[in-house]
Amino acid sequence: MLNLLNVKTSYNFFKSNILVEDYIKFAVKNKIDAVFFADDNVMYGAAEFSSLAKKSNLKPIIGLSLNIAQDQIIFYAKNIEGYKTLSKISSDLNSDEKIDIKKIFSKPNNDLVVVYCPWFEINTSLSNQLKSFAQDFYFGVNDKNFRKLDGLDNVIFANEIRTIKKQPVDLNVIEVLNKIANWTDEIVPDSHYFTDKEVGIYINPELHIKNLNKIIECCSFDLFEQSKKHLMKYDDKIDSLELIVSTCTNTLNKFVKLNNYDIKEYKVRLDYELKVIKEMGFVDYFLIVWDLINYCKKAKIVVGPGRGSAAGSLVSFLLGITWLDPIKHGLYFERFLNTKRITMPDIDIDFEDERREEVLIYLNKKYGNKFASISTFQTFGVKNAIRECGKVLNVLDGDIEKMSKLIEPKYLFDIEGAIANSPRLEAIIEKYPTLIRAIKQVLGRQKQLSTHAAGVVFCDVPISEVIPVKKLSNGIFQTQFPMDHLEEMGLIKTDILGLKNLTAIKNTLNQINKSQQVISLRQISLGDKKTFDLLSRGETQGIFQFESKGMIETLVGVKPKTLEDLAVVSALYRPGPQDIISDFINHRNNKKQLLIDPRVDGILKSTNGFIVFQEQIMEIFQKIGGFSLGEADIVRRAIGKKELRELEKYKTQFITNSINNNINEKKAKEIWNHIIQFAAYGFNKSHALAYAMISYWQAYFKTNYPLEFFTSQLDGAIKNGPKTNEIFQEVKLRNITIKKPSVVNPISKYEVGTNSISMPLTTIKGISESFVSNIVDIMEDDNCKKNIYLMLHNLFSKYPDTLNFFDTMVYSGILDSYGISKTGLLKFKKVFLALQNTLPVTNMNLKNNEDVDNPLDFVSSEFECYGFYLNSHPVEIFKRSQNIHSTSINGVIGVNRNYNVYTLITSVRDFTDKNGKKMAFLTVEDETGSLEVYVFAEAFEKFKDKMKINELVNLKLSTKEYKGKVNATLVEMK
Repeated sequence: MLNLLNVKTSYNFFKSNILVEDYIKFAVKNKIDAVFFADDNVMYGAAEFSSLAKKSNLKPIIGLSLNIAQDQIIFYAKNIEGYKTLSKISSDLNSDEKIDIKKIFSKPNNDLVVVYCPWFEINTSLSNQLKSFAQDFYFGVNDKNFRKLDGLDNVIFANEIRTIKKQPVDLNVIEVLNKIANWTDEIVPDSHYFTDKEVGIYINPELHIKNLNKIIECCSFDLFEQSKKHLMKYDDKIDSLELIVSTCTNTLNKFVKLNNYDIKEYKVRLDYELKVIKEMGFVDYFLIVWDLINYCKKAKIVVGPGRGSAAGSLVSFLLGITWLDPIKHGLYFERFLNTKRITMPDIDIDFEDERREEVLIYLNKKYGNKFASISTFQTFGVKNAIRECGKVLNVLDGDIEKMSKLIEPKYLFDIEGAIANSPRLEAIIEKYPTLIRAIKQVLGRQKQLSTHAAGVVFCDVPISEVIPVKKLSNGIFQTQFPMDHLEEMGLIKTDILGLKNLTAIKNTLNQINKSQQVISLRQISLGDKKTFDLLSRGETQGIFQFESKGMIETLVGVKPKTLEDLAVVSALYRPGPQDIISDFINHRNNKKQLLIDPRVDGILKSTNGFIVFQEQIMEIFQKIGGFSLGEADIVRRAIGKKELRELEKYKTQFITNSINNNINEKKAKEIWNHIIQFAAYGFNKSHALAYAMISYWQAYFKTNYPLEFFTSQLDGAIKNGPKTNEIFQEVKLRNITIKKPSVVNPISKYEVGTNSISMPLTTIKGISESFVSNIVDIMEDDNCKKNIYLMLHNLFSKYPDTLNFFDTMVYSGILDSYGISKTGLLKFKKVFLALQNTLPVTNMNLKNNEDVDNPLDFVSSEFECYGFYLNSHPVEIFKRSQNIHSTSINGVIGVNRNYNVYTLITSVRDFTDKNGKKMAFLTVEDETGSLEVYVFAEAFEKFKDKMKINELVNLKLSTKEYKGKVNATLVEMK
């Protein structure tokens, strides 16, 4: 098959359905030895294209396509300088830079091939300018202009290619994509990869091949081999090495003096780390991160204690980037930066999420065009493809909705798997064969540019000289290449992460400093017994990492007493090591140790002989197997990746070295097998400890400053009814009073009182901070706090929009302080609304009104206002009114017992069992909590008509144990 250029990929959103990967596979299959890339205006896919082509032994030729009026110009880079020119053009096109096309072509250029595809005229001022601009100039022949170019020698076939295969009459996928994007442009009917015969219609194939080979021959460079490390200089006016050495040395001297430590070990470690950092060229990178941390300290932005393997560096610790003393905690620098494993360092940092944007703005202001965020791309999944393709193919809305709901999580990008495993989906979708074909052709295609949640990059030169960029609305540049290829291009990355738990910690500190003494995170003791007791009881609602049921069970089993114990819990509760949790807890509680060899046992003593951390593996390889820590880190990675060939080599080396270390061969093999058995479970101890510290801080606050802790938690849950209710349940158990919101106390955030927490008006749905500001303004007149007529008159007349909130004010209870029943307020609603225009001469005395509220009448409207039951749960109200005494949901704890429970149904999920019969899961609740109830087929058939959401029901339940948990099954429903 002929080699063709002007290929557009799916990175040109909605203009092509050609995945880069599919294009490369197509080229290999058809023995095409060179492949061309030239998307319109952008170069998002250029790095992926170059990488995949190289892996398949194809020659990648990178280009860029521009449309000027109806003409098209395609540039192909002959060398790295040509690539840089294209990167600059694309960057300018996607920034706020004004591009003067004529200026670009004003000087001759020998770094680019130009293919000009005119629409009407050939001899235009633009074509003449392009001929002068490029030594390698060709006219591009397409199905529109081929007659005008007949007879010329410098021509090449250049029809746009936007699909691999020719589209059938009943489904042009490009037309479908255009309609999804709401474009009305003319659809190019023949935009597929033309066959040799089809090309021959428009151009002499031999002429095309001759000119194409010239282009292939002159375009020759490797995008990645040309790259060097683009390590940014921290400050050109400063000796970076001298700065980092003096800063670390001064901090170390103060640190060892304060803690009465022997400086020798620390000095040796510091000298070694600084030597490695200098040799690998990363001194300035550390200083850039150091500078950022210092800015955050000055701006009072809470920064996490560390993240990932960077917490294993003493230099990071001494610069204040991390909080953990790596020598005290047995953390290894080689896990982070290893001369045996040449990779870019990656210092990731957590910040309070509400101020992350400030951090990015600071970096952008300081480093400008040498700093950028990182691109990601949203792609079509099965659900999205069903919805979008379904709309343009006129599929019934009801069927679109049904099909979308039938897609299971494991088939989000596999339409064939989804259909094969769902008879219901197959029955619907088989009515729309065109839809199935369309879904397959758009699945996985890029549809939108997005921003990586955390990643940013730094560069020693303007980034557009290395890779193309795009400028965002906030003024920050963003890489056009995704993260996978940035290190290959020599760019250094870090993650700027927003962590909501750090925001909660900051808010808790603010509450403490407002109501009690001023404290800082540095002052918190990491050995508070009461804090570890709380964690051991599993009272971890609101505690970072430890809120899930499985985590709580692990905490209660392990009963942590130190920060390292907390790190162990977080390391254990992951998909792999979960299998050994019960064994670990059993050994720990019975003070037993897995014994292998005295020298290994000492290394694993803190984890009862189990390998929990990767650092333990490294230490065993170093002390038993005679490996350096750098070599040990390489072996650790090989074990994690299950590189069997490498492992055999390391096994031999380990056993040989162990024998030389006075360990017999049998014992050496036993130790090796123990490592292999548990090593796959090993977790990064540096990260586990750093994150354990965040968890500990929150647990410390919850233990020692519960009012301030819960207030902060509640502020973070405003407008989240279920979460607020969950927090309220725990607050009530601690006998802390919750004060309901009131117009008399107009606040927008929760407030700490004397053993009480006051609710803000903003907890009510629909009520914003601007509404609260309006109430604050009105309440400056003290008379409004006593006189509802005056208050409403002033409010409605000054802020007319608030008239719409009268019902909400009544149902939410924020007018209760005036002593008038909700029934009375609603009864005279017209009178109150009329207060906008006039204040009555005499006030009606509604306090003595005979209308009395029935709690059940307002319980559902109260729920609508808050998303939870504020005063009393309907089950509680009903039981009280009927004088019923029955088991509450939190009392359903025994196994093999029957319970009688009054509940409210909040969820019904029915499905078909393996026998083809209907069964269901019910979620029911009362004032004490919620419960999942199994409804098997027989009970389902009997009680299905009563299983309605928001229905008050009396359930007879039986309980059994399943996988260590109590399961409730429905027996009777009334």
